[in-house]
Amino acid sequence: TVKYHEPEHWKFGEEGNNYFRHATGQIYAISKDLATYISIN
Repeated sequence: TVKYHEPEHWKFGEEGNNYFRHATGQIYAISKDLATYISIN
């Protein structure tokens, strides 16, 4: 696994940081798909 040096890491710890990155990853993917959908139509 690649370790990213994020400011959230010291706040949430290892487990919390992984969850935070997963949650933002999902949000990013959804917004990216939404932007793609809007631009196509």
